[in-house]
Amino acid sequence: MNRKKFLIFGGAITLIVIIVLAIALPLTLIKSNDDNISFKGSDVLDEVPLIDGHNDFPFNLYLLEQNRLKDVDFNSDLRLNPKWQVNRSFTDLPRMRQGKLGGQFWVAYVRCEHNYKDAAERTLEQIDVIKRLINKYPNDMMYVTEADQIMEAFNQKKVASMIEIEGGHSIDSRLSVLRLYYELGVRCMTLTHSCDLPWADSSPIDDNPSAVKKNLTDWGLKVVEEMNRLGMIIDLSHVSEGVMLAALEHSKAQVIFSHSSVYALQNHHRNVKNNVLLKVKEKNGLVMINFYSSFIGGNDTIDDVINHINYVRDLIGSEHVGIGGDYDGVTSVPKGLEDVSKYPDLFDKLAEEGHGYEPWSKDELKNLAGLNLIRVFKDVERIRDEMKNENIPAIPIPYDDIMNENPDAEKVWIIGGISFLVVVGVTLGIVLPLTVFKSNNDTFKGSDVLDEVPLIDGHNDLPYNLYAIERNRLNDFNFDSDLRLNPKWDSPSSFTDLPRIRQGKLGGQFWVAYVGCNRNYKDAAERTLEQIDVIKRLINKYPNDMMYVTEADQIMEAFNQKKVASMIEIEGGHSIDSRLSVLRLYYELGVRCMTLTHSCDLPWADSSPIDDNPNAVKKNLTDWGLKVVEEMNRLGMIIDLSHVSEGVMLAALEHSQAQVIFSHSSVYALQNHHRNVKDNVLLKVKEKNGLVMINFYSGFIGGSDTIDDVINHINYVRDLIGSEHVGIGGDYDGVDKVPKGLEDVSKYPDLFDKLAEEGHGYKPWSKDELKNLAGLNLIRVFKDVERIRDTLKDEKILDNPIPYDDIKNQNPDVGLLTKSRKMTKNKRIFAVTIIVVIIEVVSGVRLPLSVFQSQEDTFKGSDVLDEVPLIDTHNDLPWNLYRFEKNNLDEFDFDSDLRLNPKWDSPNSFTDLPRIRQGKLGGQFWVAYVSCNDNYKDAAERTLEQIDVIKRLINKYPNDMMYVTEADQIMEAFNQKKVASMIEIEGGHSIDSRLSVLRLYYELGVRCMTLTHSCDLPWADSSPIDDNPSAVKKNLTDWGLKVVEEMNRLGMIIDLSHVSEGVMLAALEHSKAQVIFSHSSVYALRNHHRNVKNNVLLKVKEKNGVVMINFYSSFIGGNNKIDDVINHINYVRDLIGSEHVGIGGDYDGVSAMPEGLEDVSKYPDLFDKLAEEGHGYKPWSKDELKNLAGLNLIRVFKDVERVRDNMKSEDILDDPIPYDDIMNQNPDAGLCRTDIENYKPQESSKSLLSMSYETAETF
Repeated sequence: MNRKKFLIFGGAITLIVIIVLAIALPLTLIKSNDDNISFKGSDVLDEVPLIDGHNDFPFNLYLLEQNRLKDVDFNSDLRLNPKWQVNRSFTDLPRMRQGKLGGQFWVAYVRCEHNYKDAAERTLEQIDVIKRLINKYPNDMMYVTEADQIMEAFNQKKVASMIEIEGGHSIDSRLSVLRLYYELGVRCMTLTHSCDLPWADSSPIDDNPSAVKKNLTDWGLKVVEEMNRLGMIIDLSHVSEGVMLAALEHSKAQVIFSHSSVYALQNHHRNVKNNVLLKVKEKNGLVMINFYSSFIGGNDTIDDVINHINYVRDLIGSEHVGIGGDYDGVTSVPKGLEDVSKYPDLFDKLAEEGHGYEPWSKDELKNLAGLNLIRVFKDVERIRDEMKNENIPAIPIPYDDIMNENPDAEKVWIIGGISFLVVVGVTLGIVLPLTVFKSNNDTFKGSDVLDEVPLIDGHNDLPYNLYAIERNRLNDFNFDSDLRLNPKWDSPSSFTDLPRIRQGKLGGQFWVAYVGCNRNYKDAAERTLEQIDVIKRLINKYPNDMMYVTEADQIMEAFNQKKVASMIEIEGGHSIDSRLSVLRLYYELGVRCMTLTHSCDLPWADSSPIDDNPNAVKKNLTDWGLKVVEEMNRLGMIIDLSHVSEGVMLAALEHSQAQVIFSHSSVYALQNHHRNVKDNVLLKVKEKNGLVMINFYSGFIGGSDTIDDVINHINYVRDLIGSEHVGIGGDYDGVDKVPKGLEDVSKYPDLFDKLAEEGHGYKPWSKDELKNLAGLNLIRVFKDVERIRDTLKDEKILDNPIPYDDIKNQNPDVGLLTKSRKMTKNKRIFAVTIIVVIIEVVSGVRLPLSVFQSQEDTFKGSDVLDEVPLIDTHNDLPWNLYRFEKNNLDEFDFDSDLRLNPKWDSPNSFTDLPRIRQGKLGGQFWVAYVSCNDNYKDAAERTLEQIDVIKRLINKYPNDMMYVTEADQIMEAFNQKKVASMIEIEGGHSIDSRLSVLRLYYELGVRCMTLTHSCDLPWADSSPIDDNPSAVKKNLTDWGLKVVEEMNRLGMIIDLSHVSEGVMLAALEHSKAQVIFSHSSVYALRNHHRNVKNNVLLKVKEKNGVVMINFYSSFIGGNNKIDDVINHINYVRDLIGSEHVGIGGDYDGVSAMPEGLEDVSKYPDLFDKLAEEGHGYKPWSKDELKNLAGLNLIRVFKDVERVRDNMKSEDILDDPIPYDDIMNQNPDAGLCRTDIENYKPQESSKSLLSMSYETAETF
């Protein structure tokens, strides 16, 4: 029994054990750590970004496309593109998506043969093309300069795109260049490529047992320190073993090998030995494995790459290995890793069992993918932040370092003297945003743009119909109804009501206060006031649909509220009754535009019918008529030239400071009616940056009287002067017939749709063009008018009465109607009072009569320098910093009298802070000048150094100087009692005939450039050519015009000092923006080729530019006194006006100054003397002196920014300079310009590639 119980009990225990084991054993197979759960390795690429440390696609863009992006579609399979069917093309967006690429260091690589020549220029081009590539694909790529941005990009499903420079030869042994690369977004640099540098050995030296190694010199260690201070990742791929160890020892931050493999597995000098790997672990750095077959060895399969990855993991840990495929930089990659689409296969295989190595866990794969690289990047930033207050050692690269490495370096480096000191300083650390440019518009309906920008019609006469039909009574008038159904409005000239306005997507309208010419000399003013009143009442009656607008910015406010922006225009200057006081009061009442005439001649202006009368005596625009233009400018009222004669058109376009419009006119060349605009006038409209708004009236359009005829007029203007200069001025309700297809205001969308469509025999309009046409052009003009108003706000109000003879000559009987202008004082006051009383009644505002003072109180001219900044546009102190201090600012005391410093005892030294304060200097363009001797050599590098020293100087004196890159900042600096400090480049040779370099100078803060210095360029002649009667002049070549266009697009001021007369005229013609001569004088007073002739001065006036007078004795002539400078200043004022002259002293750039202007402390004496009586010239008024001091320059700067903003959607120009242009200028250019072959017309891309592959190892 006991035995039975025992068996039962034992059996139960056994059963329990079996059950427990049955449960427990499977559980033991389930590991508690998630990393050991079976998974696909590539799944981690959905959780963290895969970051590849090295891709040379940008170099293939150079080899295959010459850096032109227009014809390369990165969003296509490039294997199908014959040009890209080469053995080193592995990358495009479709394969990147397939490969789950999350981050990439795109490499700005130039070959070692550029060393000591044009490496810096070529590197800038590669940086530029990388940025343009990123900009072109904003939905797929994101520009990244900070570690945290990598995850931002990944979360947006974009490839985090960083820039790396491959090879320290790109900095040309200049720390200033390194700093400026950082400003341009570079975040990583390999210390060398495959060539030794004066300060570092490259890896091939390790295969040469007899080589004398310098490893990393003392100056090379300074490069490491400066990269640490900047926050730039140090990359040790390509360097020698000695350099690896020295950099690992010396760097404060973690380092990487961006594309290297393991020496123990493949003994190639480019790979990393075990002793170095162990040091990498100590430094917490990272080795990113290269896929190139020659560096991997083995059987040339994916397994060999895995062997290298595993080796690093097993020796120093998974925290120290990453991916650096070297795609597009090599000619052969292993089977299984054929292109960038194959990364997932690598990760899958690393995670799999059964391959003879421990499978990688999720966490390990995340590290490998990208977390290791992000860790390094963040550590580099941490060190940067810790070092932000550290003193920067001003250690030059020793002369012997350079000459020992390359005895011929001096020939191309322009060292001069016994050493070349490299600048060290504090950069601004500004991260400049990328501007996004879109090269192509998607297919769209043209009318869709009317949902994005307001359609603004320049002219609608509904208010006159309100008078004619309703007698201006609105009580019974229902504008929110179809007026076609209202018998009272059954009129051939009625086309407008709110339902049709909504259907037509009308966003803005100038409503016209028109009275007939038969009111002239009678009650035109009173009747005009009535029309202003009815317009305002109409707007008030429909507040949900219409918004009263008097400022340009209010147009978009109205549009965003889905209301019609409603502006008031007067049609015909007869409405002001030849009285400026009435014009001013109209402005107070909200009028923002006026046609100078209607169809009747005025005492001060001719109307268009006169042009059809060959016997007519034309007065065009009289002197008093010019005063009307000036007063409209001062008030901020748009000048409208519809209805005026051709002579008045031209005179107003010449005289107005602000842009102008034709609110409802068409093209004379298509319909020769006196109301239309001739081609010569259209070209002047372009010069003025004005606007012609096409009229729809059948009588002005001609043709078959259909919508197509209106389109012909619109296209004509676009094709002749550009889409920026055409708009819509339908003239609805002011005419009795409009074309078929444009029957009323509901039809605007049909017009825009048709303009955008293909197949009509003209180039379809793009979205941006249609936006301009719709309303952006008008808004631009309106804003420019306001800008001029604001600049003229301190101008004296004009109170000049119209001359008696002007009135009597126009209409001898006028006295019968006006009680005679030749009246007593009391009677004239009575007449003005009557008008004022009428305006008071209409507006409900008590308007005081203005008191005008004809004479200004006596003042000292220099007093204006306390009210506006004195801006000198040219000072060469930075060049003296190079000459006397070798750009070393440590011991330089700018806040001392440099006349007492023996080092600065030079006839070229005129500037220091004490004398700047005494001279009341408020703004200065500091010049980054390098000699023409640097042309074709190291001009770009030297220019970068000069930019750097200017920035460091400004940084060193923050209480006295303020870095300025925008026009509005000038007044900010002035109000803070600081010198607004801008950077100018003197001489287009600094861009090395590369638009990419120009763009990057802009990013670095350059805001002005002289097109040449004293040497001719492949694309522009300099002024000395004008003294050579036998010279063959090219003036400004087609590519030179591209430089002008790109400067306009960037927002860089074009400076025409130093250029030839032909270049002056070409640039003045071609530039969309106003221009300057930063330091030039008058040829008529001193016939030197550097001075400006009268014909050019007149063109400067047309362009609304400025000539800044140079003080240099040789350019001034005379008795070498202050009076001679005054003669030049007065000459410009007298010939073209005080709005076109300024100060460009050229201090520190010349060796002799006139008596009385010995240095920068003397500006006040100049201004005092200009204002004084008794010197034989008309004393300068306060307003004139303010213009001279700085307001003229600020006006130009703002106009340049305006043009920049208008061009923001234009394609970036990437046209290379033609090969013949270069070689015709300098047949030896190829000796220093190492990419000269790339400028030749290529028979095929393969010939260039074969040449490149023969001369380059991997890159």
